[in-house]
Amino acid sequence: MSLLLRDKIVFDVREKQGMAYRMGAGIKIIKDKALFYINMSTRPDNVEKLIPQFPRFFTTDFAESITEEELSKAINMYLGRMMFRHLSSINQGYYLGHSYYFYNDMNAEAKALDDLKNVSLEKVKEAAGKYLKVDNPVQVIVT
Repeated sequence: MSLLLRDKIVFDVREKQGMAYRMGAGIKIIKDKALFYINMSTRPDNVEKLIPQFPRFFTTDFAESITEEELSKAINMYLGRMMFRHLSSINQGYYLGHSYYFYNDMNAEAKALDDLKNVSLEKVKEAAGKYLKVDNPVQVIVT
């Protein structure tokens, strides 16, 4: 869901509207809480135009528009990027060390990538129903 949401937000704000130079967006889930974030470099006058738009990205309606093809494409693009990142032995060492340090399992990242291959559209919609109900929005702007 995070991959799809990121693609939608970045495409809308950066490509369609041309209001950001560099962007990142996604979801960080810890236990039963989700942190949705949008990071962008933009001009100050764009901030006032964009902030009112952000809540429309974080609704359960988002999940209803997702197709199996979009999900498969997002997963394959991410897996391709990760395969590219794992080409050098330095990066391979980094990901093994990261997995061991944070998860006490050198194969944690590889397992996460394998799990990603098995994500279904039904599971994405289920997660959207659970996490895309915004109860306590917090806005942080760093200038």
